[in-house]
Amino acid sequence: MAATLSVFFNARSGSPVTGPAVTDRGDGTYFFTPPSGIEWVGLLDFGAGTSRRYMLVAQTSLGVFAIYDATTLEPVTGATPTWLSWWRVSDGTDQDDEPPVVELGGGVYKTDLPEDRAGLLDVGAGNVPQKIALSRTLPVEPTPQPRAPAPPAGEGGLGFVLE
Repeated sequence: MAATLSVFFNARSGSPVTGPAVTDRGDGTYFFTPPSGIEWVGLLDFGAGTSRRYMLVAQTSLGVFAIYDATTLEPVTGATPTWLSWWRVSDGTDQDDEPPVVELGGGVYKTDLPEDRAGLLDVGAGNVPQKIALSRTLPVEPTPQPRAPAPPAGEGGLGFVLE
């Protein structure tokens, strides 16, 4: 079974970009090295007949998600998600500055996700998931951690398992 990136985007600009090659490590795990210097989002496709055909992968501070047809489990294009609620995380107060939701393509969508905001989207009947919760909390002061050794040259990407 081979995995490919069916769609891959610059998350900020929304422009499609050439996705990296996905390597099958031969033990049920896959690997790719994401591009540097951009926030990105992509949809991995493991092929028809797999237990989980698609997986959203991203490196971005935006709210990104994929919508699938509840019957076929194929990505849905042209959906119009609507905000059911939108609030400030720090005090729970309702807010009325909901950001727009934009379709990037291939069933992948994005929305701005300001700090200290959370919301609940309805993506429409007949889609899964039908409701999507998104949140971004206030920054937390990081606890100093010992520095891990750098990975060997040529390594350093994302790994994932299909079960």
